[in-house]
Amino acid sequence: MRALAAELLAAAPAELPDHDLIAGLLALAELSGQVDDALARYSAAVDDRSLQRTHGALTVASWLAARSELDRARVGSLHRIGRALRACPAVAEAFRDGRLGTTKVTLLVEARRDVEALFAEHEPVLVDEVAKLTIPQARQAIHHWRRIALATVGLDDGTEPDAEPDDSLHLSRSYRGRWALKGSFAPETGQRLANALDAVIDAQFRNGTAHQQDGKVRSQRRATALMDLVARGAQPGTVHGAQRPSVHLNWDAADLLGRPAADAAAAMRKHRCHLDDDTTIPRATAERLLCDADITDVLVHFGLNGHVDVLGVTHTNRHPTAKERKALRQRDRGCVFPGCQAPVGWTDAHHTVPYELGKVTRLDEIVLLCRFHHHAVHEGGFVLTRLPTGEIHVTQPDGTPLPGAPPGHKVPAPPVSHPPSRFARAA
Repeated sequence: MRALAAELLAAAPAELPDHDLIAGLLALAELSGQVDDALARYSAAVDDRSLQRTHGALTVASWLAARSELDRARVGSLHRIGRALRACPAVAEAFRDGRLGTTKVTLLVEARRDVEALFAEHEPVLVDEVAKLTIPQARQAIHHWRRIALATVGLDDGTEPDAEPDDSLHLSRSYRGRWALKGSFAPETGQRLANALDAVIDAQFRNGTAHQQDGKVRSQRRATALMDLVARGAQPGTVHGAQRPSVHLNWDAADLLGRPAADAAAAMRKHRCHLDDDTTIPRATAERLLCDADITDVLVHFGLNGHVDVLGVTHTNRHPTAKERKALRQRDRGCVFPGCQAPVGWTDAHHTVPYELGKVTRLDEIVLLCRFHHHAVHEGGFVLTRLPTGEIHVTQPDGTPLPGAPPGHKVPAPPVSHPPSRFARAA
């Protein structure tokens, strides 16, 4: 295969006789399928070892797309095929031998879902039959087989039980501060909700904020998708015109500034960070929440007996204004973490200089990060720096620079009408 590939790549197609030109084109088409097979197997092996995560990438597809001319969507599709083929020996052998191309293999792998046992029983026959067909014929034949297989296992018939007269949704606190959500919807309402959640999940896979091997089950993916929908559609105002907070965060000033507790009593009563219902959260989580938020500071004194004295209230705008957010969208065009392709709609504003230091929100000190890389910076040990020139530098948790970042990865610096603050200079 290597010798044939080298000969075909070195040849000048315009100089070949007709017979050799046609034979060469067909040979290249066959070789392309075998190359796709190798890409699928290699990407699955890299993901098994989580090698892409050592470079700060969530998926093999986003990691490879940032370091090659391959499209991330294509690499992601091949990666999923590579993992699925481990359970499909006949399809895998035909793919490797060139008897089946990438499109037919993809159709077969997708047809296997939910009917794995029947597929394993019929796999050799399916491969032999599909190999003789054109792609449109194969698509129709595989679709027909899948409909019969679904009917055999009872997945395409039966009706859903009647819904309750009125839709209902229950939200209540449970053990250790967690919340339980339970609802009952009419068939059309439930279908709309399921489709909306699935659409968000599909978008997360496309933009790289989720991937098949992240260990999450379907219910976890739907929970994340629900929060994305709520966050994008939430209305900040109430009927009285006041702003409704998305979360109440109580954080002791001494702990926020990193000052050690004087004694055990101070650590218990003062040095604390928790939600309004007293659920304790890690410092890194609080820092991430504060990156893009409107803050109302309620100044209080925590007594050792648990009494809280309110001393005053201040208001601080930590998140970018509408104009600044528009400028961020135009400047960053999505997540700035090297190799990430998450679009603007899936990003948060991240302060490269902690807000607690400068007490300012400046465009040249803010970048856009997707949820995965926002977690990686705040809680995963990665350090992201934006130079005045606009270049993004990332340091890994072990202190070494992130390798393999695309050359010239730069976010243009906005005009600065005032000198940098001492906090920016220190950073």
